[in-house]
Amino acid sequence: MTLRKSFGTDFPTLAQVAKGLKLTDEQLGSLDELILQTPKGHEKAAAQKWVDENKAFVDEAFTGL
Repeated sequence: MTLRKSFGTDFPTLAQVAKGLKLTDEQLGSLDELILQTPKGHEKAAAQKWVDENKAFVDEAFTGL
């Protein structure tokens, strides 16, 4: 993942989380599949659905924010 140059300065904690974020092939595949199968314009809702279905992973990844 490439972040814009000032992102780390503007959001240092979130930048650290983003740099360390690791998804398994299964997790990434399920997110990708869900978004690709979603009608255009509803990708945000699909991503939120994935977050809801993977709450433990998301909670752990974003602890401290």
